[in-house]
Amino acid sequence: MVTHLLEKPFSRHLRADKKETVKQGCPRPQNFSITSQAKGFIQHFQNSIYSKHPWITACAQRQKLFCWPSLLFCTVKEKNVWTTTGHLDLNNLFKAMQRHERSLVHMQTVVQQISKHNAQVEKKRDVLKRFIDIVCLLGRQELSFRTHDESATSLNRGNYVEMAHFLIRYDDRLVTHFSTASNVFTGLSNHIQNDIVQSVSTVILNFIKKELLAAPFVAIMVDETSDFSLHSQASVVFRYVDEDGKAQEWFVGFKDVSADRSVKALADMVFEYLEVFQCGNKLVAETYDGAAGMSGEVSGLQTRVRERYPKPLFVHCYTHVLNLVLSQSIFSFFSHSTKQTQELDKVVRKRLPSVAPTRWNFSSRLVNTVEEHHKDLLELFGGIVENPEGWDHLTIGQSQGYLQIPSNFKFNFLLVVFSEIFHFTDVLYDILQTKAMDITLCIQEVQQMKNNIAAKRDDFNTVWSRVENLEDVVEPLHKGWRCDAGLPRKDHYRRLCLQIIDHVVGQMNAMDHLGFLSLMDGDAIPTYTRKFPQEAFNCLINSYGEHFNAVRLKNKLITFYARDEFPRRNVAEIMLCLKKHHLYIAFFELYKLYGLILIITAATASVWNTLKRIKTYSRSTTGQQQLSGLFFSIEKGIMQKLQEKGSEFYDAVISEFTKKTHRLDFQFSKK
Repeated sequence: MVTHLLEKPFSRHLRADKKETVKQGCPRPQNFSITSQAKGFIQHFQNSIYSKHPWITACAQRQKLFCWPSLLFCTVKEKNVWTTTGHLDLNNLFKAMQRHERSLVHMQTVVQQISKHNAQVEKKRDVLKRFIDIVCLLGRQELSFRTHDESATSLNRGNYVEMAHFLIRYDDRLVTHFSTASNVFTGLSNHIQNDIVQSVSTVILNFIKKELLAAPFVAIMVDETSDFSLHSQASVVFRYVDEDGKAQEWFVGFKDVSADRSVKALADMVFEYLEVFQCGNKLVAETYDGAAGMSGEVSGLQTRVRERYPKPLFVHCYTHVLNLVLSQSIFSFFSHSTKQTQELDKVVRKRLPSVAPTRWNFSSRLVNTVEEHHKDLLELFGGIVENPEGWDHLTIGQSQGYLQIPSNFKFNFLLVVFSEIFHFTDVLYDILQTKAMDITLCIQEVQQMKNNIAAKRDDFNTVWSRVENLEDVVEPLHKGWRCDAGLPRKDHYRRLCLQIIDHVVGQMNAMDHLGFLSLMDGDAIPTYTRKFPQEAFNCLINSYGEHFNAVRLKNKLITFYARDEFPRRNVAEIMLCLKKHHLYIAFFELYKLYGLILIITAATASVWNTLKRIKTYSRSTTGQQQLSGLFFSIEKGIMQKLQEKGSEFYDAVISEFTKKTHRLDFQFSKK
């Protein structure tokens, strides 16, 4: 190629030939072997010179070295060995290269080459920004990207391709791109779509990672659910307080746990995320859920995590056997078809509420509805079995099985026991959801609920009478439902009732090590000015002392108690007040304490808004659609926040795109 350019200057070539020459790039023959002899030794050409001086090219036919940019773009009319005859003397090669790099010929041609390259890069990046916008829009709106037939003759080529062609009507840059684009990059292939999706996802994750690195405390929440293809997916969410003093919950990824749900596998997954986001040493709370897949492993999982990170509070999710039976069987039956739903409307005259396993009030609503319409459900299932005309065999068979559930004594006993408990937990749940930052109120309500549920130990006879008075309820004879050996039937159920009550109260007592929350008890603060709450303070230091300077924190608390211009009851409001008045640096230890409380109390209150969005999305999507919309649909807030940064966002995505695709035609040249 060099010989051809020497015989016919680049400026006289056809446009198509010029493009092909530029596309092929600087020739660097690896078998180039010129030598020079001096002072008794022979000097050989080293291929490493190519990488150190990328402008050098070699002509194997003439055995000479040339300047590639000068061969292409030189406009200075002066003879130069690097553009005409070529350089041969290796003994003086480095001095000759230095002189040429300082020459007017070389500098002008390199600047021209860089300018032309950067102009082309600017155009290509501008086009790529359009494709990034399409990806972000489709993801935010939870729309699929592709379809089965994306050929030019298809009437529906998928949302991504169709939107790109729609924009061509109004965008001259896209018109030019598609009219001149080569098959190497049109921007429409499924590979390019996935590369852009993954690049945007990486930018989002980098944003979350940066925020987590700056946060003083972190909570991890892991939930297991099934997607559309029935694969078991564990989703991971981090909760922290951002630099503005606001609590944030961000989803960071799915992990397929269908093949292995063992304690070790789940713990390794948690450790992996903590290590990737470098926040294990900040972990103060851990919460796990997933009644079907993870509940049996939860105790072992939190123990394994605490072996490596001993300080995080474990928040137990509110799941039990009734939730599994009700949500996975009866509710699923009536949501299977419109005909079954219509029969439910006709006989029961009320829809069964759906269940979110991580939300207390959803479980209680379903429990209360089933208890209230016990006889109606028996009538409905019995009617299908007795009058099978018009029903398919699957529905009839399921009805025969479900007919046994409302008539099962133990099922109804559990139903009554938990409905009694839910009377109290529903009230507490609503308070924790709406008043989680009012520490005083939450402490009072938790204690009140513990007292009310504990009092139910003396009220077993009322529960027993309610179940015995139910019609068409029988005690099953199969082994799984037998009473404990040697115990009368009533005593067996008394023991079961007391075990349930003690377990619930025990879960609440397990929160006693959060006694330091009383440090921010607004009603008690006036007494703290007279006597410092040393016991609560010691509780904090014993649990999280390595995160605080105890002496400074105590001094700041004493100062805080003595000043009345700060909010007293709401932790989030106190943090925002300190931030707004630029006092968070002066009260930094106190500010960290508020952040710790904000993380733990919100997790304790089971604020699972992020996981709810993940469940909704993952259960309705699968495969590429799930991959493409995952971060964008779940975390629309981050997407909007990043896009508002304009060119900074696009540059970050394009940078990740070039790393992933190894494409140099989207990178600006700097020298």
